[in-house]
Amino acid sequence: MPSPQLRRLSTKQLAAADRENYNHGAFRVSYPANWQVAGDPNSSLTIYPTGGANSDAVAYGTIISGFSPGRVGKDLDEATRQLINSIRDTNPGLRPTGNPVNICLGGRAAKSVELLGTSAIRENNQSIAERIRLVALQGRGAGAVHGLRGARCRLRHDAAYL
Repeated sequence: MPSPQLRRLSTKQLAAADRENYNHGAFRVSYPANWQVAGDPNSSLTIYPTGGANSDAVAYGTIISGFSPGRVGKDLDEATRQLINSIRDTNPGLRPTGNPVNICLGGRAAKSVELLGTSAIRENNQSIAERIRLVALQGRGAGAVHGLRGARCRLRHDAAYL
């Protein structure tokens, strides 16, 4: 059975005056109260508004997941490059708009880069452009990197605390 087709959402569907908090052992995140949390807390979480995701894709929302880089990926720069390549392996149409930049997230060093590609949302029978912000930061375990992928740029950096 095919997944429901994703469509553009209005600002009202994306925004909420109230926020909810999700506390995972490795991170805490605040998100709009009208969004849903799905996934396995032991592997990855997807946080999205109603109508923002289906079983095949996330058009609006964020994916929070762990990533274990290869042996040479012990520093954040190399681990971020490996994470970008891993994401591109599953979605070859995505391409970085530039090099990752240094940011601070929850008081910790992180890397951020935008990726452009083709969205799962279709209008007039054609896919529209997609912009994703990838944020990577060193996890607490050896070599672990946590990736925040904000599909359609709906991730607010100030809302995520890792």
